[in-house]
Parts: sequence; C-alpha cells; structure tokens
Amino acid sequence: DSLEVQDYVTELFNRNYYQKVLGEEVSRARRLKQPLAVVKVALDDIYEIESSLGEAVRDELLKSVAAIITKTSRTNDVTCRTAANEMALILPHASKKGAAIRAERLRRIIE
Repeated sequence: DSLEVQDYVTELFNRNYYQKVLGEEVSRARRLKQPLAVVKVALDDIYEIESSLGEAVRDELLKSVAAIITKTSRTNDVTCRTAANEMALILPHASKKGAAIRAERLRRIIE
C-alpha cells in the first residue's frame, strides 16, 4: 500500500497523494475557517546535475533535501514530491506569514 502513495527515491508522498490530500485540506480549511498554506520547493539545475554527475548523485541530492524538509516539518504537515525537481509542503493552520517564514528558513538550510 505504501508504494501507491510514496515516492521511492525520497520516501515522501507522491503527486497523486498530494492532489488528494490538498483537496481534502482545502475543504477542511474552508469548513473550519482556518488558514492553509502550500510551499513549493524547486531544485534548480537538477537536469544538468543528472547529466554531468549521474542519477545516483541526483537521487542523493533529492534524498538530502527531502530529509531536511521532513526533519523541519511539524507533525501535521504533509510533504510530497510533485515533480522530478519539485517538492511541496501542505501546511494546515499556517498563515501566509508563517508559510513565508517557513519557506525562507528552508531555503537557507538547503542553500
């Protein structure tokens, strides 16, 4: 069952799960009148890294970024890999300001 909702490289949830959970969280946020934020993390030059250093290095880079995101996430945050070079965080009960702070903190750590 976990293979259906999990990305095998990063061990984050996959795009299908992301789309399902995002719809559920948007409905819940509207119903409870609570904020909801989504943060997208895109890795630049991932295709150049893959072509010059290989798939193994690319996968290790993705695993490292996923580990950082998971380690710094709250328990109710949902982290997913949504594209080859993109990860998304669904942040229930997070305002725009809170999401911006979280995104900037992640950017600094990853940088």
